[in-house]
Amino acid sequence: MAAESTITIGNEVPEIAKVLDLVEEFALAHRVSSRIAVAIAVAIDEVLSNTIRYGYPKAGAQPITVTLIVDDAAMVARIEDSGAPFDPRRAAPDGERPSHAGEGGYGLRMVAHLIDDLTYSIGETSNVTELRKWLGSLSRGAA
Repeated sequence: MAAESTITIGNEVPEIAKVLDLVEEFALAHRVSSRIAVAIAVAIDEVLSNTIRYGYPKAGAQPITVTLIVDDAAMVARIEDSGAPFDPRRAAPDGERPSHAGEGGYGLRMVAHLIDDLTYSIGETSNVTELRKWLGSLSRGAA
C-alpha cells in the first residue's frame, strides 16, 4: 500500500529546507533507507533550486507543491510548479563540460546519477517533474 505526503512552499530558496525536513521525516516514518532518502533529498534540492532560481524571472510569490510517495517498489518525489518550462532530462551528457550560460549543468547530471527514473511533463498550468528511486536499487549512484 502506498503512503503519501504533500507540502506546498513558496518560490524562495530558503523554503527548500521545509521540503528536505519532510523527506527525512517521511523516510523515517516509512522505513525508507537513509541511502535512498538522501539520494531523493539531494535530487529534490537541485531541482527545486533550479526551478526557483531560473523558473521565476518576475518577482512575486508562487506556490510549488512537492508530493512524496512510497510504495513497495520505490520512493517518488513529484514536484509541481508554475515557473518557466524546463525539462531537467536535458542535462549535458557525461563527459561534456556544461556551459554556464546553457541548460543542464553539473547539478542535473548529478540528479541523473542519484535517481533511477526522472520524468517531466508540462500541462496547461504547471510543470510536473517526478524523481523515482527504486527501493532495492544498487545499480545507480547513491548518496
